[in-house]
Amino acid sequence: METSELSHRLHESCDRIHQATTDMYEAMHPDGDPHADLLITEQNIRDFREWVNHEIDLIRELIGEYSGQYKL
Repeated sequence: METSELSHRLHESCDRIHQATTDMYEAMHPDGDPHADLLITEQNIRDFREWVNHEIDLIRELIGEYSGQYKL
């Protein structure tokens, strides 16, 4: 993998993490004001963690592939 491709793919993954953060914030403000529903908040947190953990795993795989430590 070329350095430029690694950089591009890392940017995409970090951009998706940023989008997950934005989505989490918006979910916490469904009508413009923050809600205080613990069950909804817990589900939002689970969804956020799942999305971010997926991207973190992808970043690890990209770095491993780039450094030759393992292949995708």
